[in-house]
Amino acid sequence: MKKLLIPLSCALALGSFAGEPIVESNFREAGSWPGVWQQTVSGYYQPLGKVTPSPDGLRLEANSQTPVMVTQKEKFTAKPGDIVEVTAVIRSEKPTYVYLSVFESLPRAWVKNDTVEFRTKEGVHTYAKQITLRAAPGKTFSLGAVSFGVAKGGNVVFESIQAVFKGIDAQAVVRELPAGLTAHFDASRPASLVRKDGRIVLWRDLSGSGNDARERKEGAGAAFLSDGLNHLSMARFSGKQEFITQKPLQLKEISAFVVFRREASQKSEGWQHQLYWDDGKRAAPATHTLTGGANGGEETPRILHASSEGDFIHPLIIGSNGGLRGYVTGDIGEILIFNRKDFTAKEIETIRSCLLEKWKIDEDDYVRVGPLPETPKRITDDLPLSDQGNRGKWRLVKEFSDEFNGTALDRTRWMDTRHYTIGSAPARCLPENVVVKDGMAQIITKYDPNMPSGRVEPRGPEYHSFSVGRIFSRNTFRYGYLEIRAKIQATSFNNAFWLYGVGENKKTGEVTCPEIDIFELAGKSFAHTYTYNMALHNVIRKPYKHSVFARNWKSDFKFSDDFHVYGLEWTPKVIRYFIDGSLVREFKVKNNLWDMPMRVHFDSIPHFDWFGVPDPKDFPCAFQIDYFRLWKNPETDLPEDDWKEKYKYTYLAPDTGFAFDYYQKYGDKIVLTRPMPQNIETKSLALVNAPEMEKAWKSGFGAVISWNAGDKAMSFLFPAAVTRKDNGEVQYAAPGAQWPYAEIQDLSVRDWKGYRYLAIEFVNPGFLQAFMLTVTPEKGTPLVVRPIMKSGKGVLYIPLSESVQSSPVKSILLRTRGSDRIQSFLLTDLKLEK
Repeated sequence: MKKLLIPLSCALALGSFAGEPIVESNFREAGSWPGVWQQTVSGYYQPLGKVTPSPDGLRLEANSQTPVMVTQKEKFTAKPGDIVEVTAVIRSEKPTYVYLSVFESLPRAWVKNDTVEFRTKEGVHTYAKQITLRAAPGKTFSLGAVSFGVAKGGNVVFESIQAVFKGIDAQAVVRELPAGLTAHFDASRPASLVRKDGRIVLWRDLSGSGNDARERKEGAGAAFLSDGLNHLSMARFSGKQEFITQKPLQLKEISAFVVFRREASQKSEGWQHQLYWDDGKRAAPATHTLTGGANGGEETPRILHASSEGDFIHPLIIGSNGGLRGYVTGDIGEILIFNRKDFTAKEIETIRSCLLEKWKIDEDDYVRVGPLPETPKRITDDLPLSDQGNRGKWRLVKEFSDEFNGTALDRTRWMDTRHYTIGSAPARCLPENVVVKDGMAQIITKYDPNMPSGRVEPRGPEYHSFSVGRIFSRNTFRYGYLEIRAKIQATSFNNAFWLYGVGENKKTGEVTCPEIDIFELAGKSFAHTYTYNMALHNVIRKPYKHSVFARNWKSDFKFSDDFHVYGLEWTPKVIRYFIDGSLVREFKVKNNLWDMPMRVHFDSIPHFDWFGVPDPKDFPCAFQIDYFRLWKNPETDLPEDDWKEKYKYTYLAPDTGFAFDYYQKYGDKIVLTRPMPQNIETKSLALVNAPEMEKAWKSGFGAVISWNAGDKAMSFLFPAAVTRKDNGEVQYAAPGAQWPYAEIQDLSVRDWKGYRYLAIEFVNPGFLQAFMLTVTPEKGTPLVVRPIMKSGKGVLYIPLSESVQSSPVKSILLRTRGSDRIQSFLLTDLKLEK
C-alpha cells in the first residue's frame, strides 16, 4: 500500500513537531480535479449531489436529501492520538454548514470518522480546524483519509484544501496502558518523527515525559521504512545507527518492551542490543541492556522485553549498547519504557495484546514476563507437573527415567565424563565428581589451588585449580516431555541441563549438531543470579553456520535457594519450557532444526566470561538432581524410520572416542598426549617488553598501564566493574558501570600471515583473571576470545582466525569481563608462533 506522506528534508525544525504534509490541493489550478480525490458514493450519500471543477475552485452542490463528500483516493498512516490540522479556503454565497473530516479505516474496511462541522461566513475565508483522531471501542484503525463536504442543501466552492500532522495527543495514546509509562517511541506515527534525507533525526517521546531521542551523531539516525509490519512505518537499523535521549531517565527501576524484526537480508554477525540504559559513556554491561537476535540471525517479528533496577541517572540509547559493540541490524517499530519492573499478569497481557494486535505479530517465540503463578498441586508422579490432568495423554517412559535412588549411576541409563570429555578449561572433568547419594545424582565442583596443572594437547587449553563432573544419557531419544527436580550450585559455575545430537545429512553431506538448552544457570553471579537462560542452537560444521534462538526469563527468586521443577515439551511443531509447572517460553518450530535423536546432558562448567570469576570460599558444592523423567504421547511417539531417511547418526557411540581412550590409558592424570613441536618459528610483537611502549597503550574506565622495570614487562590493572549490595550480592555499578580496557593500535608487526597462534606470556600475582581479547583486522571479522589466566606464570595460546591471518591487524584490545574484584597482571611478551 502506498503512503501519501510527502517527505521533507532540510526544512524540518528540531524544536517542535514538523508540520508534515498529508495532502495539499489548489482547486483553482487546471487538472487538480479529480487528481488525488474522489466523490464519496456510498449508500448514505444517495442520491448523489454535484461536484464540479471551475476556475474559481471545486463547487460542491448538495441536494435536499443528502450531503456531498469528497475523500482522498489513497490512505495515509493514522493512529489514535494523531492531531491532523485541515485548512480550507472556502467561497460561500451565504452562510452554509460544511464538514472537514478524517475517515479512519483498516486496509479493507472503514472503521469510523472524526469530523468537525461548522458554518461558513459569506465571502471567501480561510478555516483551519484541528482534528484529534480517537479510537472507537473495539475498533482499531491504522489508516486515514482526509474528507471535506457540504451539508444537505448547501452550495459552496472549495478553492483549496490542505492537511498536515500537527502532533500527538499523548493522553489519547497512553490511556489504555498500565501506569508508569515514562517514554514511548512509535515509528508508525509519522508526526512523531523528524526526518532529514530519508533518515530519522529526532524521535519524539509520546508519553508526555519529554524524553525525546536524537540521533547520537550527525548521520547516525535510522532510516525511515514506510511499509513495515502490518503496513506500518518502522525505523530501520543497519549496524551503525544510534539514538540517545536528550535528558537522563532518572529512574530506579526500568522495564522495556520493543517491537522488533530482522529479515533474512539484514542478517549480520555478533550479539546485538536494541536498547541500553547508558551512563553517557561508551560502556556495555549486559545487566542494563535489552538484547535480542543472538548472533545477528534472522528474527521473525516479536516483542522483546527486559527489566532491571539501579540508579539510572543517565540517558537511554536506542540501537546499540553504547557504541562499544552490539549495533543492531533490523527494524524497530515501537518502544515502551516504564519506570517500574513489576507488573501484574493482567497488565502484562494488556501491553502484549496491544502490541501484538497493532503490529499483527504472530508471535512464534513467547517468553513469560513477570513472576510465576502458584505452583500446581502434584497429584501423581506419573504425569508432568504442568499437566496433572493429562490433557496431553502422556505415558511415562520408565526405561529412560531415573529416580536416582541407588548408590551409583545406573550404567544402563547414564555415562559419566569418561565417555565425553576430559574437561572444560580450566576445570578438569573427573568421574569422582559424580556421585549418587541421598536419593539424588550430584555433580560436585571442587577448588584445589594445588591441583596439578597441564595441557593435554600442545598449545591447547591449560587445566588447573578446578574439577567438575558431567552426566549424559547412554541412549538417545527424539521428542517427548522431560522433567527434573533440581537445585543448582550457589556459585558462578554454569549449571546446565541440555540435549545434544550429531548427524550427517544424507542428501547434503553436512554434519549437523542440534542442541536444546533447557537451562544454563548461575546461582551466584554478578548479573545473572535471577536470570533463567534458555537457548536453541543448530550448528552445521562445514561450511560453518550457527543458528541460535536464545531467550531468558527474569525470576523473582534465586534458583540456588531451593529445589525447582524444570520441564521441556519437545514436539515437531513446538518447544515449550516450564518452571514449577508454569510455562515460561513457547517456541513455534517453523524450520525444524531439532528433528534428530539427542542425548540428555547435566554438567557444571566454568563460564567465567559470562557469569563471573568464582569465589574460592564457595567450594565444594553440588548441582543436585532429584529425578529425571521422560514421557511420550501420540504426537511425540513417532517411528524411527523418518529421521533415519534424512540422517546418518554419528554422535558418540558409547565406550568410544578420544575422551574414553584417554581415561583408559592415563586415568585422571593430566598428560601431554603428543609432544610440543620443536624449533617453532616465533616473532615477538614487541608491545610489552620495552618502557617506551607504555605510551603506545591507551586505557579507559579506570584501567592503569605502567612499565614494570623489575620484571621488564607491562603491568595492567583493571578496577572492579561491579559494586556489592548490602546483602553481599554483586551488581554492576550505576552510573559508573564500565568495562575497563587497554588498547594498542601502534603495531610494528601487522602482517600475521602464516602464523597459527598468538602466545600471551603472563605473570598473574593473584587469583584467576578472566578477560576478553579482541584482535581487529583491517578487513574481515575481529577475533574475540575469552581466556582465563591462572595464578603465577603461564602462557595462553590463542589460535588465529582466517580473517586475522589474511588481513593486516589494526588493533589489540584487552577488557575485563564481569569482574567484581580488582584485576592485575603482567604481560611479559606477546608473540606470534607458527
